[in-house]
Amino acid sequence: MDLIVTHMTADFDALASGLAAKKLYPQAEVVLPGIPERSVKNFLTMNRYLLKLRKERDINLDKVSRLIIVDTRQASRLGRIKKVLENKGLVVHIYDHHPRTTSDIKGEIDEAHEIGATVTCLVEMIKEKNLPLTAEEATLMALGIYEDTGFLSFNETHAKDLEMAGFLLGHGADLKAVTDFINPELNKSQLKLLDKLVHSAKVYYISNVKIVIAAIVLDKYCPELAVVAHKIRDLENLNVLFVLAEVKNKVYITARSRIEEVNVGEIMQKFSGSGHRWAASASVKNETIEQVLEELKATLKEKVKVAPAAAEIMASPVKTIIEETTIEEARKIMIRYSNNCLPVMNGKKLTGIITQYDVDKAIHHGFGAMPVKDYMTTQVVTIKGDTSLDKIHDIMLEHDIGHLPVLQRNKIVGMVSRSDLVAMMHHRGMCGYKDRIPVKSTVKIKKIKQLMATALPKRLLELLKQIGEIADQKKYQAYVVGGFVRDLLLGVENLDLDIVLEGSGIEFAHILAKKLGGAVKTHERFGTAIVTLPDDLKIDIATARKEFYEFPAALPKVESSSIKEDLYRRDFTINAMAIKLKADEFGQLLDYFGGWKDLKKKKVKVLYNLSFVEDPTRIFRAIRFEQRYHFKIDRDTDKFIRNAINHDLFTRLTDERLREEIILLLGEDNPWLATKRLAHFDLLRYIHPQIKVSKKIENMFRSMEDNLFLFTLPLADSPIDKWLVYFLILIDDLSLVETRGVINRFRFMKEEALVMLKAKSQAPEILEQISAEVNLAPLVRYEYFVSTPVEVLLYQMARTGSVLFRKRTADFLNKLSKLKLAIGGDDLQKLGYTPGPQYRDILKDVLRARLEGTVKTREQEIQFVVDNYPKN
Repeated sequence: MDLIVTHMTADFDALASGLAAKKLYPQAEVVLPGIPERSVKNFLTMNRYLLKLRKERDINLDKVSRLIIVDTRQASRLGRIKKVLENKGLVVHIYDHHPRTTSDIKGEIDEAHEIGATVTCLVEMIKEKNLPLTAEEATLMALGIYEDTGFLSFNETHAKDLEMAGFLLGHGADLKAVTDFINPELNKSQLKLLDKLVHSAKVYYISNVKIVIAAIVLDKYCPELAVVAHKIRDLENLNVLFVLAEVKNKVYITARSRIEEVNVGEIMQKFSGSGHRWAASASVKNETIEQVLEELKATLKEKVKVAPAAAEIMASPVKTIIEETTIEEARKIMIRYSNNCLPVMNGKKLTGIITQYDVDKAIHHGFGAMPVKDYMTTQVVTIKGDTSLDKIHDIMLEHDIGHLPVLQRNKIVGMVSRSDLVAMMHHRGMCGYKDRIPVKSTVKIKKIKQLMATALPKRLLELLKQIGEIADQKKYQAYVVGGFVRDLLLGVENLDLDIVLEGSGIEFAHILAKKLGGAVKTHERFGTAIVTLPDDLKIDIATARKEFYEFPAALPKVESSSIKEDLYRRDFTINAMAIKLKADEFGQLLDYFGGWKDLKKKKVKVLYNLSFVEDPTRIFRAIRFEQRYHFKIDRDTDKFIRNAINHDLFTRLTDERLREEIILLLGEDNPWLATKRLAHFDLLRYIHPQIKVSKKIENMFRSMEDNLFLFTLPLADSPIDKWLVYFLILIDDLSLVETRGVINRFRFMKEEALVMLKAKSQAPEILEQISAEVNLAPLVRYEYFVSTPVEVLLYQMARTGSVLFRKRTADFLNKLSKLKLAIGGDDLQKLGYTPGPQYRDILKDVLRARLEGTVKTREQEIQFVVDNYPKN
């Protein structure tokens, strides 16, 4: 087999060279080892069908007989693919533009050219062989040349680079798309202006065209206005942008357009301006910015041509299936009709949508015979025939979906896919469908920075910045992720740092620990590490990874990946956000899956439809988060929970994993509502079939909540396993034999098991002795208390109606639980008593006197000893 490979941090030259090599070696498979640059990942996300890439794990390296290496000659940059170099009889072809070194791989063909980009020499070979190129292929190859030559401006740029760039332009390469993906950095003053403009930006839809207008007032004229306007257009992925800036008695207008429908040159003529159809400007004297804005909107309504809408790009008629269609039948239909998404109908009503991703996962886990209604998404986002392309673009980005049903009078008339949208955008010269932050992104960054500055301790904020700086030095991207980000946005304190690296998490952990004087504990299997700093602060560090579940409820297999895929493997959208720590992007929120929106809507929502199939313990977490934050599990997530329970997936979990989730749930503040939700979903049977919620159990939970509130301070020095008390309440109706069965099944720790058994076997005796009407000696009652675990006492307080028991227990917990004698063995020795068993008797007698109130101070204790125990 032939295999094309490039280096581990692929840029556009590497990716373009892989595509060009594929043209020259059509039978070869293409692999990108490692993690490509962010811009390359964005490009691949939106152009995934341009170059079919294989994953390293899917390649049988032993079968590779010819290796085509592009954009490198170093084995160290090939990742695990370098093992192929050991294959017997291997033929190696190399195409590269980097300077030769002594460690180069040797090849039968070794094309090493002093040119600006590797792809240049490959394009020349394509030209010589007269191989066909599509406009999209030419665009990617042009990206490789323009990126590596700095838009043909670097000293290394060769005449061949210009010649081949021209050749690619002749084959339809889109320079506007090239510019979209390769953008220069702004200086500080430009960034400040950009921030102000973005903050003022407003969106208007005119003739199905999305038009953004930013209007600001400046103290003095800014010559950088056009540069910043261009940058905003590129950063925010805008097709049409007008920037208005009022300076004293003049309003400056800068206009940019990428589409035929908006000819900004013609529009600016209305304001005595000039320019061509894609870029123009004007200045208006003696009018306010408000007046110019109104004139501009009127001119736009007059001049903007009607743009294509959903009806013009949708596929119609639409192949649909019914709710009872099996997963396996849906897969066959998808293959037959080349669809990767199918609308699901109930009669004439659209009730859901199911994707190939959901179908493939369901089949992988053995649910091919189940109906699609079990795993379809029911909250379907739809559009109308007149929905503009820009709106479709924004909807797909906002909801992270690739298909939109088109409805007319509640009847499905068509389907718009991401590929339909991309094709039309390319045809019309619109900006590419990129993975980007929405308008006002820089405002969001500013708000997140302010939030971090006000909500986090200064020590923690400086630590996050330090982590970002250290990662920058290693050319890594560092992010703080998960619950920390969620709680920051909610205004809840959470100082648990989870850091994800696009790079080696374990290597970075060692670097960080060395810099900060900490210690490292690593977990090689998952690519994770814990750094403990000198002040005992712990930082969890992980390599960005994705997970594979070989069967339902299995522990995952992991491999390194990108931050987006790392976030996608998480449980809920509200936990799938990250904040960049890179110095010049510090505070940028990555929210690919609508987590912030779900936080605002108080919604717990899974990231994908088979999430609970792969990890049923997420159901417990969904309930925990729902009750902790007073959120609501969303409709589809509720349905997926019920499906997982109906398939009895909890029986496939190890008892230890289920035990840990029970402990976490009962350890929440006021866990009654969460327990009630467990009962609502019929989950308590997985602890024991006889456990039921009742008014009695509810009253015990409520009583326990009150008790914990009352005794938190008195017992502060003796932490309570409160989950254990709630668990005792939960199993209150179980017999001693049934309780032993639960203990053995879940393998509780020895100390926990002893508490449970004592609560069950000695509860009547404890209750009787402590609440007895007869006046027990204070020392006898005290010994009953101290020999009984606090958790058992609290459990008995919650379950008993005995006022006397509750009063005496409360007195003990509030006053006597901390009782300590002022004297000890050392004092007795100083008093001249010979060490021995009599010490215990003496101190016990002193304790009795303290309990009876006859002695209260240290001096009185000493005097009591002297009076009652004369020395021989």
